Amino acid sequence: MRLETYLINSDYLNEIEIFRYASNNELDLLRNASIIKSFPKGKIVINENELPSHVFFILAGSCHVQLNGRSGKEIIIKDLYEGDCFGELGAFINAKRCASVVANSDSTFIIINANVYVSYCNNNIKAAQITINRLAKSLSKITKDYQSLAMDNLTHRLVRILFEVSKKNNNKLYVKLTHNQLANRASTTRESVSRVISELRKNGLIHIHDHEIELDNTLIEIHSQL
Repeated sequence: MRLETYLINSDYLNEIEIFRYASNNELDLLRNASIIKSFPKGKIVINENELPSHVFFILAGSCHVQLNGRSGKEIIIKDLYEGDCFGELGAFINAKRCASVVANSDSTFIIINANVYVSYCNNNIKAAQITINRLAKSLSKITKDYQSLAMDNLTHRLVRILFEVSKKNNNKLYVKLTHNQLANRASTTRESVSRVISELRKNGLIHIHDHEIELDNTLIEIHSQL
C-alpha cells in the first residue's frame, strides 16, 4: 500500500457525526483544510512530542496509541477503529503530542488542520459537546486502566484486555494478538502473559485455534463480574 494523499469532498465529512451539524460555510472551510491520507500497516501516523498541527479521523482500518519508554519498550494504551478520532486534545491545548499513533492495518484517515478544527468546535455548540463527550470517555477509560494496573492482579488485567481487543465471529469471541502485543497492552512481560495464557487454557477458559485465542463462555461470565 503506497502512502497516498487526496483532496477531500463534503461527502466524506458527512460520514462523521461531528460534521453533520456543520453549516454549508463551515463545511467549505473544513473541506478546504482537510485531506484524505492512507498509511500502510505499521506506519507511524503521529509521533510523541510532535506539535499538534492536525486532527485525525479514521475512515478505514485501525491503529493503536502507544507510549515509548526511554529503554525502547512500548506500552499500548488504547486501540482505535473506524470512526474514532485522535489528536484533538493537543490541538485544543496547543501542547506537544503525549503519545504516538501507529497503524494496525492499512488505514485511511481524514486529516484536518488543527486550528480550523478548533475554530469549528468553538463556533458550533453541538460539535463542542461531541468533542467533550469523546474526551471524557477517553479520560474515563484511562482512569479505569490505571486503577486496574494499580489494584488488579495480572490475570484479571489480561482478561479485561482480551475482551477489549476481541472480535466476534459466528457468535464467538476471538483475539488475534501475539503474547508480546498483549504484554505491551498489559504493561508486563511476554513471559508473564504466556504464563497466564497457559493457565487460562489449562482451566478451559480459552481455546487456541491457528494462533487465535477463543474466549470460552465461562470466561465471559467471569469477565462480567470483574
